[in-house]
Amino acid sequence: ALDAADGSDSSFWWNNRDGDFDELRGLSYDKMTGQLFFGCFGDATVGAVSTEQVNGVGKLSLSLLSSTHNEAICVDAANRHVFYGSRDAAGPIYRYNIESGEHDVWLAGHRFSGCAVDADAGHLYFSTYSDGEVYRARLATPETNLTRLATLDGDARGLAHDRGAGYLYVAESANGAVWRVDASTGESASLVNDEHTVFVLNALHVDLAIL
Repeated sequence: ALDAADGSDSSFWWNNRDGDFDELRGLSYDKMTGQLFFGCFGDATVGAVSTEQVNGVGKLSLSLLSSTHNEAICVDAANRHVFYGSRDAAGPIYRYNIESGEHDVWLAGHRFSGCAVDADAGHLYFSTYSDGEVYRARLATPETNLTRLATLDGDARGLAHDRGAGYLYVAESANGAVWRVDASTGESASLVNDEHTVFVLNALHVDLAIL
């Protein structure tokens, strides 16, 4: 973990350098349980590690869930769900109930490579990797309330939501770009376009505390 203010190391939870869990990608924090959920692209594993450490070690749950080529994961803290899924052509996108441990297919037929939850509005926003698409879906009824907001030039991956301003920020890795997409209208503009950032734009986050 890093201190968000000065960048210093604050603690160390887990490494898997000698293990079987390959290519860590998505991260999402559940403030109610203190768990950090993560996805592994290489071996399809979704797990969680507790940020409440005991004797310097957080409780670790590996192989909690499974999704081939998992790249994105996001917590809906208000409704006690975790959304995760595959970036492959057919998806699907899964929903996991943190309290009951049950999971189901939330939406099929769409890649899943970036996500953000707006529980107050009842929406999940997600991006679709090589399709370059950005969607808004109703949390309760995604099949019948799904809107494609934008189609970007390239591979749409990490996604962050600025609720105050009403914008989505999408990392596009083929061209090393960051796009701003209006969460209501879908109007989009490229803010950053740099081939040198092509391999590092897998995740984005908006810090509302400093806006």
